[in-house]
Amino acid sequence: YIGLDNALIKFQRTDSVWQQQFIFDYFSSGPRDTTKKKSAGIRFNLQKVEMKNVRFEKKDGWLGNDMTVSVGQLQLDADKLSLSGKTFDINALVIDQPVVTIANRKRNKPVDTLSLQNVKEEIARATHWGDDKTIFRIGYLKITNGTFKDDKLTDRPAFAHFDGKHILFTGINAEMKEARFEGDTVFSRLTLQAKERSGLEVKQLKADVKITPVGMAFSNLDLRTNRSTIRNFFSMSYDDMDDLGYFVSRVKLAASFDSSYVSSDDIAYFAPALANWKKNITLRGKVRGTINDLVGRDMLVQAGNSTLLNGDITMTGLPDINQTFIDFKANDFHTTYADAVTIIPALRRISSPNLAALSYVNFKGNFTGFIRDFVTYGTIQTALGTIRSDINMKLPPGQDPVYSGTLSTD
Repeated sequence: YIGLDNALIKFQRTDSVWQQQFIFDYFSSGPRDTTKKKSAGIRFNLQKVEMKNVRFEKKDGWLGNDMTVSVGQLQLDADKLSLSGKTFDINALVIDQPVVTIANRKRNKPVDTLSLQNVKEEIARATHWGDDKTIFRIGYLKITNGTFKDDKLTDRPAFAHFDGKHILFTGINAEMKEARFEGDTVFSRLTLQAKERSGLEVKQLKADVKITPVGMAFSNLDLRTNRSTIRNFFSMSYDDMDDLGYFVSRVKLAASFDSSYVSSDDIAYFAPALANWKKNITLRGKVRGTINDLVGRDMLVQAGNSTLLNGDITMTGLPDINQTFIDFKANDFHTTYADAVTIIPALRRISSPNLAALSYVNFKGNFTGFIRDFVTYGTIQTALGTIRSDINMKLPPGQDPVYSGTLSTD
């Protein structure tokens, strides 16, 4: 049994050597001199650990990375937990009011000793959770009322929307069943609720998860946010945790959607330019890439009252939809004039031809370009007849629309 109340544990350094380096060296899993007789070390089995108001602080002035972990209360019941083995079995671990804070500041390490490879290697070492042979098995892990904060050093205040450089999740409640920690990888069945500073709320997340220092994957996913539900599979990958501060351009996403629907209001937490879309979008298909370079395959998307899209799409330039280049191959695309002008308001200004008289539009073919400057090639069916098109249309703001190319009717 170990009990710890009202404790503060610190690890710190201002140069390349930790002040507690001798402790790290003792428990290091690195190569040792096998010619020497191996010490028995510390051997004891724990069955119960209790902590109240315990705080761990890591202050890394050398790299400018600080981390604080505190727990209001922790209770651990174990079958086999010692300091001499590689396998640790824990029946239950319950943590109340944990707070994890990550922050960066000016580093002491001289600039002339830094290279991109050096930085990545040091970050990898700092985020390395254990050697490949160490295994933790936890039958049941519960977290109540947790907080996670990640603050990057910036010369500006946090954005009102989701800001990858200033992340704050509160009200974290989670359960992990049959969790397994193998070296740097975590496997578990997860249930989670949380709220982010921006207003985004994870009302429910259920999934089989795999988490590493360079990514996370959610299989059998059921995610419910403020106004959206996403199902099946989702993953994020990155070179290191610092990439989360550049979420739009550096975090690589992969998803397989099934029976999912997304509100543009929820997307706007990440891409505020979409705040006025006010669309509910039903999704099915596969998506990969970064936010600013997305590829969708076998997509079936329904938006608005009467709009359906079936095909493959590539979008480069998000989150600014007006600067996004779109390459869309439509197996089937149909919409109404009412839906079309809601999605692209500039269409209202086209008086010749009279688009309102078309009533509905079914399109098979290709769409390439920007929202306000695009080329369409394919077959268009309307209430007035069938049109074969190969045209370029420009919708400049504040100016009359311009279109050129060929149109033929049946």
